[in-house]
Amino acid sequence: MSQNRVFKGKIIIFCLVLFVSVVQADRQWVRKEVNWMGPETSKIKAVYYPEYDKELIEGDFISVASQVLVKAQGSIAAMVIDSPPIDGFIPWIAINITDERISELDGIYDATVEPQISGDYLTNNPASNYAIGLFDTGASACVMSADAADITGISANPDMITSNPIELSGVNDSVLAYVSQPMGLFVGGLRNIDSDEHLSDVNMVGLSNVALVIADHIDSPNVPTVAGSPMSVNYNTIFDNSNPITVEVDGQQYTAPDIQILDSSSSIPDYRNSIPLELRPLGATSVQYAPTINYETYEFEPSSPSIIVGTSSQNLFFVSSVDMYQGSYQAYDKNRFMLDTGAQVTVIGSRIAARLGLDPQNAEFQVEIEGATGQIEMVDGFYIDKIEIPALGQWLSFTNVPVILLDVSSPEGGTLDGIIGMNLFTQLDFVLKGGGMFLQDDPSLIFQIIQSAKADFNKDGSIDFYDFSLLASVWQKQSEQPDWDSLFDISNPSDSVIDLGDLVIFAENWLAN
Repeated sequence: MSQNRVFKGKIIIFCLVLFVSVVQADRQWVRKEVNWMGPETSKIKAVYYPEYDKELIEGDFISVASQVLVKAQGSIAAMVIDSPPIDGFIPWIAINITDERISELDGIYDATVEPQISGDYLTNNPASNYAIGLFDTGASACVMSADAADITGISANPDMITSNPIELSGVNDSVLAYVSQPMGLFVGGLRNIDSDEHLSDVNMVGLSNVALVIADHIDSPNVPTVAGSPMSVNYNTIFDNSNPITVEVDGQQYTAPDIQILDSSSSIPDYRNSIPLELRPLGATSVQYAPTINYETYEFEPSSPSIIVGTSSQNLFFVSSVDMYQGSYQAYDKNRFMLDTGAQVTVIGSRIAARLGLDPQNAEFQVEIEGATGQIEMVDGFYIDKIEIPALGQWLSFTNVPVILLDVSSPEGGTLDGIIGMNLFTQLDFVLKGGGMFLQDDPSLIFQIIQSAKADFNKDGSIDFYDFSLLASVWQKQSEQPDWDSLFDISNPSDSVIDLGDLVIFAENWLAN
């Protein structure tokens, strides 16, 4: 498809306006290559640290082991995670395509929730011809990369792609992609892929009558494959970090939490801690594409991809409240933080950075961010003393938190306060409960700390006799006693007494590393 086509639409899927900084001439930096997913599906290619910080440079600074405590903060119990890594996990999933759609004559442009595969695959061998992509709540539409479109059979069916272009705005550039005809998009976790690299569709779920963004090899070669917020709003998604899965597909290895994408009638874990979320802007009603008339065929076709629509468009998930502390400065009860499962890093905007007294001339590290066309920009990074996320049950409290400084466009207009990335969730098992549209309950994120982390009382990375002796020293202690310590109350749910329930959890993780 030619680049000379006139832009007929625009959607912000990689909506980053970069807060750029330059490496200071009077400081020496050491570069270490990485391959991380950044906010809004950008890529981070390297991290820079000051030369004098030998411990960070020579150590494994990109995957610092978190220390997890559970302790009271006044009357609020909080899970305290010290020194989360810069980079979190990548939520890899398997994706396949069918031809399932609603006839244009019906005049229905809403996506349909499909709890099982419906329609015919676009390839003769769907068990082998599938794509690997991201389960990405930070993307407002579902996107197929150029390679994924080839693999799943979209490219071989040119009538499945309209001539309607769409501009994808990114970190420092924009690229041209195209809107698809309505089709079926189905997803599943890596557990669906066997040792022979074959994909089972037994537990695949998805959407039909959904218009996608289709990248091509000429105009948008670096655009990734993502199942965005139109998918996550309709399902409950389990992220089981306790049981990561690794598969190899076409010579490339993928590791992710055990992800299960379930409809609302399926049972989910009974995690007792819950972070309230909002789907914003408020007023969302459906997942829908905008139709237009093709004057060559005189048929209706999508002029935009399917997104969550209502009073405005491109609705995304927001955390209800975030508190941040840096020395004597604080940014309290901020509600413009987006939850982005597709970002391995956490982001703060320039307004928050100013409120916390951060100085871009004294960045503690820097990262290279690569845009959709491959252009590189440098971004400043800092360590924040504390970030807290209020929750029903135990709050989440993170100390010594690495963040990068970016101004990210918000679907509500202006820029976000920041993005909550997956580096903050590496020590948690959690469920993203979709919802927030008309007649739906509000979305939420329910969670528990990974049990093996809870049972490692002395934080030496091993659950052994030393931890057992610590547990024995507080046996039968209750919360009202002066020598009570909630660190040892690891049963789920916690019952404010150190007893058999805690011992069972400890035994299940005996000798874990």
